[in-house]
Amino acid sequence: MPLENSEISFSVTLALRNSLGADIYISEKLDLLQEIIILNVNCDENYMKKYELAHKSRAALRLWLLDSKVLLKNGFHVNASDILKDEVPLELIAKLTESRIMSFYSYIDRLSGNAEKLAAFSRTMADGFFEDFYEKKLVLGQILCEMLLILEVFDDVVASNCKLILDTICRKWWTKITSGEVGLNPCLVMLQHPVIVKKSLKRLFRRIIKYLLTLTPDIKIVNAFVEQSSWNFFYVQPLVAETLISLMIPFESEEILCVLNEILEAQEINWRNVLVSFSAFLLRFSNSSSLLKEQISKWLVDSLQESKEDWLLTAFLVARQAGGEGQHLFPSYQRWFSETFGDLSTSPASSGRKFVFLVDTLLSLIQHESLPTLKIHVSNPPAVPPGMEYKLSEFLKRHKERINFLDEAFDTTPFSKQSKVDVDIKLAVESYEKTEKIPNTLIEASIFRINYYQGSFLPALLSPRIIPDNGDARERLIDVLKSISKISPSQYSAYKDACKKYASEFARGLFEEEDEEDLFM
Repeated sequence: MPLENSEISFSVTLALRNSLGADIYISEKLDLLQEIIILNVNCDENYMKKYELAHKSRAALRLWLLDSKVLLKNGFHVNASDILKDEVPLELIAKLTESRIMSFYSYIDRLSGNAEKLAAFSRTMADGFFEDFYEKKLVLGQILCEMLLILEVFDDVVASNCKLILDTICRKWWTKITSGEVGLNPCLVMLQHPVIVKKSLKRLFRRIIKYLLTLTPDIKIVNAFVEQSSWNFFYVQPLVAETLISLMIPFESEEILCVLNEILEAQEINWRNVLVSFSAFLLRFSNSSSLLKEQISKWLVDSLQESKEDWLLTAFLVARQAGGEGQHLFPSYQRWFSETFGDLSTSPASSGRKFVFLVDTLLSLIQHESLPTLKIHVSNPPAVPPGMEYKLSEFLKRHKERINFLDEAFDTTPFSKQSKVDVDIKLAVESYEKTEKIPNTLIEASIFRINYYQGSFLPALLSPRIIPDNGDARERLIDVLKSISKISPSQYSAYKDACKKYASEFARGLFEEEDEEDLFM
């Protein structure tokens, strides 16, 4: 079919690549592409010669002809003017750019003049990681890679818009996964693409890390001490954990620690995300423990020397966070506190002034501290510089008073039985209910914290109860733990028997109550 008889019209000129890679802005060649895409005609050699397409472009068009048949069968009836409309199929954009029929740079350049269309493309890309994402994985990876290549080469409006699109994708991803949605991790897609532009990727990931760790800073540092027990990596949603670790993959451990340190210097930070990121850092790098010990020591020395309370509190928060991830990764808080402050010759609070500042800071936290932490401070008190014995006496007295108060409150409060084990069980069951997967930290506890797992967690998890007829998340978690031998057959059998006995006694109690009510009727 001659091109001049077709009802094809173009309002814009798109870029085609010739064999030398230069852009060709000739509408007749676009007409040829339009004929190939829409009419699906045979790619005649005469037409190629007529429009003086270079050999590489002819090969690309032949390849596109074959692929366009697949797109047409899938319902992608693409008009040329659609290239600048809001609803451009991502598959089409990826194929045109991959085949070098269209320059992705030119496409974004055309969008740059229209904020609405640029925003629409950003939304389409961001939504692609949640809608039919397995089918779109290669397409999304191709487009992400094109944007990273632009960031590597250019520093102009197009590059800025690519940066904006990538930021939108990652931010929307974080918002959705933290609300429980499931999708395809864009960070992993970029990492797994065969053409990785590491320099641009690191710049992007560094920016995203800073964004996430300063997002909605709604908790003050003193309140972080109260909330911290629920921020263990064990409790983190699987996709959140995966995202934080994947953001660190392009970096060396020293680089990530530098990024985290820079973020801590910001005025407002999200303490939950920051501390969970330190946990991810510990899990990601083999030398993380030694690096983190050195960094915490530096914070202690600097903060005590210059009397900077925020940095002293930061050191304690990070040390406790790291210690909560298991002693195979970092010393427990008790061990760390004792080793850091127990010997005056090595303590960073070896002078009277520094010791007073340390004690006063810890006393300012006393209303926010948990009972186990208070007991650690009493059983492992800091070494005392000469003449500071009175300050240690005050420190111990205030701690013991608080411990006695909490012990009494624990005995009289109706919520006293909501212990750490109960909280651990609640969070593990909630995580399993959302993901139908055993939380990683529960598996780690069964291996590295075997005393806690066998002595505290399992007995509480397997306490007798009335099991719903159709089961529930807790029962499914118990069954899957048994299937992987994390609950022994004898424990499981004893649990089932105890539940039957409990249900029988409960039912008998109900019947007795009904009989008593009948006597008064």
